[in-house]
Amino acid sequence: MGTMLKVSLSVFRSYWRVVLLMVFFFAVSVFALLILNGYRNGTMHMFQALDEAYLVVHEKDTIGEFYGSRISPEIGQQLLAAGCSRAVPAIHSATGTAGRNYQFVLGLDLTQYKDVQSFHLLAGRALGVGDDPQNAMVGRVVAERDGLSVGSQVELRGRYFNVVGIFQTQGFEDNQVWISLPAAQKLLGWGSDVSYFLVPDEGVLQAGQDFVDNTYISQRGENMVTATHEYLNVLDYFSTIVFITGLGTAFAFGSLIFRLGAIQKYELAILRALGFSRCLISLNFIFQAGFIFMAGFAIALPAALIFPHLYKLNVFDVVLRPELGISDIMTIFGILASMAALSVAIPLAWFNRSNISNLLRSE
Repeated sequence: MGTMLKVSLSVFRSYWRVVLLMVFFFAVSVFALLILNGYRNGTMHMFQALDEAYLVVHEKDTIGEFYGSRISPEIGQQLLAAGCSRAVPAIHSATGTAGRNYQFVLGLDLTQYKDVQSFHLLAGRALGVGDDPQNAMVGRVVAERDGLSVGSQVELRGRYFNVVGIFQTQGFEDNQVWISLPAAQKLLGWGSDVSYFLVPDEGVLQAGQDFVDNTYISQRGENMVTATHEYLNVLDYFSTIVFITGLGTAFAFGSLIFRLGAIQKYELAILRALGFSRCLISLNFIFQAGFIFMAGFAIALPAALIFPHLYKLNVFDVVLRPELGISDIMTIFGILASMAALSVAIPLAWFNRSNISNLLRSE
């Protein structure tokens, strides 16, 4: 075994440029697989979360939680009269045109929003009853994208709001600016109208039913899935690309090991002629494949973890962030290791079936 290890190391020293190129090529393939799988997970987490605890009452034939709905505040009174324990109003819209001026805005009922909206405060404080109408909270993504901090100002429709807090929900809300409901109504010129009402799913109302005055009842989160159909198309592309990348990575690894075996076929044929067993010869392939696999993965993993901090993927003015957990990394590692083992078997089978005299023949 020690002899085979020395042979493998001698091959690395003799063909170190080729080995480095193989490690780099494999690392690029693994990086693509990790980062695409991360974006797929992040997109699914952002847009495919339904909240079974609350229903949304919004204008019919609109995607109320996202954009387009505008209903009378009297709907809230009618919801309470119908037996709902509470009806929490909100405004969700977007301001600006594109790029840095484009902002998703959520107008909140400051007396009730903390009961229906979970978030983690990263800096500053939360909006509260009696706050200045020009105060705002911004999501983590907005703060990072626009370089905002507590004490900064965020522009909405040519008006400036003071940032008093930065929050994180690990969902789509991180792309939003939160202001008070009256401030949002004034900003949009809506008077006392709102986008929708949130009501507890207590069995009084049912998702999928019409309500009064051209309003409709949806499960909370359902509108977001509908509104972001284009994002889900991107998700489908990610899924397909991840699958193709996985197959391509396995093929690339097999090709690299086959090429390395072809380079050293003369030396290995001599060892066979000297009486070294096929099992020992196989250890040479396994060691070299293991080195390339581990080195490539060790380069690709840190790169995939650092990449989101260097580049923000902005799709239709929503920043998508990859999510790579330990379980995801271990799963990808296991799948690639299995594929790598299968890839090693190909050059092994080729070498073991080759005639020694043919391998020793000069090219």
